[in-house]
Amino acid sequence: MSQTLLIFGLGYSGRAIATAAVAAGFTVAATSRNPAGQGVQPGVSVIAFDAAAPAIA
Repeated sequence: MSQTLLIFGLGYSGRAIATAAVAAGFTVAATSRNPAGQGVQPGVSVIAFDAAAPAIA
């Protein structure tokens, strides 16, 4: 059975966790307010998360 990890925020820690999780065989999805600007390794599905921007601005 495959394991999936959802990471909220691809900052410094989020990218490190995503890299380790992919290496361990996890399916990884992660949110980012700027998906085009993320240097994420293959195997990580990036989900644009801009809906909260007005709420936190």
